Amino acid sequence: MGNRYRTTIRPVMGGGIPDGVKWSFVEAPHDLPMCPAPRSRHRYGVIETDRPLTRDELYHFDIIAA
Repeated sequence: MGNRYRTTIRPVMGGGIPDGVKWSFVEAPHDLPMCPAPRSRHRYGVIETDRPLTRDELYHFDIIAA
């Protein structure tokens, strides 16, 4: 827990997060059908990752801490 982020310009799926990072939705985007996570007020939702992202990863992928 504690590795929670949100993307700012693109969804997590399809290249919005570094390769190899395991993640799951804590809050799902409103347009994602059939996801059991609660709906988010953020466009692309909030995710939790298996490890902290580096400063370079956050910058390159336009991700911010949630």
